[in-house]
Amino acid sequence: MNIAVPYAALQPHMCAVPNLRGKGQPTFDDLDKMPKTEARNRLIQVDFIHPYNPRLKAGYQLFLLCRDYVTGYLWYQPLRKRDEATDAFGAIAISAGWPKTAHPVRIVSDGEPSLVMHIRQACRQLGLIFGTSAPNRPNTNHAGSGIIRELRRKVNCTMSDSSQHGTSVLGGEYEALFWAAMVDVNNKLANRTDVHNRTPYELQHGVRPVFNGLPIGWPCYMAMTKEGRRAHILRGGPAGNYRGEAGLYIGLRYGHHRMLTTRGSSRSGAILVDAHGSVGMFPGSDLIQVTADGRAAAKPGVSVQPAPVDRHHAVTTETGVMLTSADAALRIQLGRKNSRKPYIAARCLALSGLTVAQALKQSFPNSDGTVVPYRRCDYDYDL
Repeated sequence: MNIAVPYAALQPHMCAVPNLRGKGQPTFDDLDKMPKTEARNRLIQVDFIHPYNPRLKAGYQLFLLCRDYVTGYLWYQPLRKRDEATDAFGAIAISAGWPKTAHPVRIVSDGEPSLVMHIRQACRQLGLIFGTSAPNRPNTNHAGSGIIRELRRKVNCTMSDSSQHGTSVLGGEYEALFWAAMVDVNNKLANRTDVHNRTPYELQHGVRPVFNGLPIGWPCYMAMTKEGRRAHILRGGPAGNYRGEAGLYIGLRYGHHRMLTTRGSSRSGAILVDAHGSVGMFPGSDLIQVTADGRAAAKPGVSVQPAPVDRHHAVTTETGVMLTSADAALRIQLGRKNSRKPYIAARCLALSGLTVAQALKQSFPNSDGTVVPYRRCDYDYDL
C-alpha cells in the first residue's frame, strides 16, 4: 500500500545508508513509504544477463540490465565484452538523467567482481552513489535472478513462437533482439506492485505508453526510395519488386520501426504489415512447402492456380510482352540528327550497334554526372 508522506519530511533520509535488519540484509524503508512518482530514480539495481547462445549477431556476448527499485522500469544494453559495461551504464544514466537529479541516486549491484569494477568506475565519473547488495542473498537485487528469470521465460516463448514453422529466419543468434523486445513489453505492461495498476513506463515518465510495435519476426513491407530501386536493379533483384521490399519486424531503433530484409541487412522507417503472414517467415514464403522428394508444392488449402485478374490488367500485361518480344532482334543505329546535350550524344554513340535488349542492360551518366541504368523511357526519348 502506498502511504503519502510529505516530501520535506523524508528528504534528509533519502538514499542514506540502508537500514540493517536480520542478517545484514539491506532494506529501504524510506523509499517504500514514498509515493512511487516521487521515489523514482533514487535506487537503481544493476546486473549482467548471460544469453544461452554463445554466438550472437553483431558479436554480442552479454547484456547489461538496470532496474528502478520503486517503479520497476528496466533499461537494457547489449555488450560485446565486459569492458563496455562502463560506457554502456554511462549511456543509460545520461539518457535517464540521473547525474542531473536534485536528489542523490544510489546504484546497487551484486558482488560480481567485473560488474562491481565497471559500475563503480561509471558512478565515480557521473557523481552517483555506488553500493553492493547483501552477499549470498540474490533476492536483495531485484535486477538479478527474479526479473531475469521472468524475462527469460518471455524470451524463450517468443523465440519458440517465431520458429514454430521450422523454417524461421530468426534463430538463436538473434537473441539480443528478443531481449530488447521483452524489456519493452515489461515496461509497458501493468505493474503488479502498484495499487493503481500503472505501468512501469507511466510511473517512470509520467505518461501512458503507446503500443506501436509488432511481435518480433512478423512479416512486413517497407517502401523503396529512388536510390533503393536503383540499388535493387544493380544487384539483380527480382523483377517487378521496385515499390516495396519484404522483411521481418525486429523492433524499434531510435524510435523508428526496423525490419530484417531477405538480403540479411536491416532497414528503418515506416512499414506496412502483412496481416495474413506467419511469424518468422518472409511475406509470401508461407504459401509453399517442400515435399519429401525435394520439390516445392503448394500447401494444403492453397490453390495452385493463379488468382483471377481483371481483363484490363491482363490486356495491359500481354500488350507489354508483345511490344518487347523483339528487343533481342532489333539493333540500334545512329540517325542523321544529333542531340545538343553532350551526355545524350555520348550515350547514343555508345549504343550504336547494340540490340535493344543489350542496351537496356547498360548504365550511363545523366545530366548530373551520376551513373544510372539505361531505362526504356530513355530509349524512347533517344528514338
